[in-house]
Amino acid sequence: MSGSFDIKGWCPGALRPMLAADGYVVRLRPKDGQLSSRQGLALADLARRYGTGALTLTSRANIQLRGIEAIDHPALLLALEVEGLLDESVRVESQRNILLSPFWQANDATQPLCVALGNALGDTGAPLLPSKFGFVLDLGDAPYLRAASGDVRVERAHTQSPTQEPLFWVYPEGATTGWLGHQSLVVKAAMDLAHWFVRHNGFENPRGRMRVLIERALPLPDAFQTPLDLMPPAPQAPLGAVQVGLGQGGFLVGLRFGQMSADLCSYLCGFGPLHMTPWRQIYLPQAKVQPTHPALLTDANDPYSRIDICTGAPACTQALGETLSLAHEVAKILPKGRFAHLSGCAKGCARASACDVTIVAQKGGFLWGRNAQAGNLFGPALSQEYLLEDLQSAFERPDHA
Repeated sequence: MSGSFDIKGWCPGALRPMLAADGYVVRLRPKDGQLSSRQGLALADLARRYGTGALTLTSRANIQLRGIEAIDHPALLLALEVEGLLDESVRVESQRNILLSPFWQANDATQPLCVALGNALGDTGAPLLPSKFGFVLDLGDAPYLRAASGDVRVERAHTQSPTQEPLFWVYPEGATTGWLGHQSLVVKAAMDLAHWFVRHNGFENPRGRMRVLIERALPLPDAFQTPLDLMPPAPQAPLGAVQVGLGQGGFLVGLRFGQMSADLCSYLCGFGPLHMTPWRQIYLPQAKVQPTHPALLTDANDPYSRIDICTGAPACTQALGETLSLAHEVAKILPKGRFAHLSGCAKGCARASACDVTIVAQKGGFLWGRNAQAGNLFGPALSQEYLLEDLQSAFERPDHA
């Protein structure tokens, strides 16, 4: 198997950072899935002042600063609080895992439901959920986040009530039935599922995920027994000009490996607010022209837009190998339309799902496989040289074209 690793069981935050080899990792969860221009400029300055000078966008649409020294943490927190980027407690911060469609619009209920759900999760009567447990609000004209990690999903129904009011689905990940109702009861339904999860010992399953409980065929509450009739998922929005809804505009830009320098962050803030995505891309809803910074990815055919990597060694203490330089080599040979995932260990932090090509560092080399998850690879480790030769040969075969 692809090596051993330590599952922390929690994700870093701002109030509760995680120590790595290069200093503390501080993770921010933008409260409505976006940064204002002012907040973005402030974060860029803080990354320069206290961190490595770079920011990372995660697969949960969070933002990370790395390299924070313990002595600087209090000053960083004070600055984040001034900018409205800090939760009131560790408990609230760890529970408020809400992923929004980046293409939300003012009239689609995303913002009010996000605020109400965040408040409900911070309430003293809310269930204590695993820190990786997440809610997905995908309320646009079509669902864009079906492939994103989540445990409780909220989507707009394609039918309306007799009074022509929009209806919403609330359903657990992996289920075939759910709750269908009005906006005023959506948050209650979502919290009912969270309580159900805790009552059925959801903490005890691997990483505390809803899908595991659903696969055990445990009966859902009566209110969640309506057969799902969901809208078909939207295709991945291409990089460049965006037209995903009536009157929607702006531009979607990619970040190489989800990373941006403080200077690139400052540049993007010149286009208005930044909407975070789980695809390591940023949506600029108010941009009128295509951003042209050389560090941005603007072409879906660019191989760098199809490679996910974790931090790797030496910055991560669990990584068994370096990922960044290898990713550059893989980009040179990755076939058009194929995706690759490079992980420093079997934990697979950068991508939980299977990928066309998955590469995992081992002691003494790397493992790789097709359509595999990071934790499901076996065999002898290959040196980087032999790995790239093996990949090149595989890519040249007709069955991998």
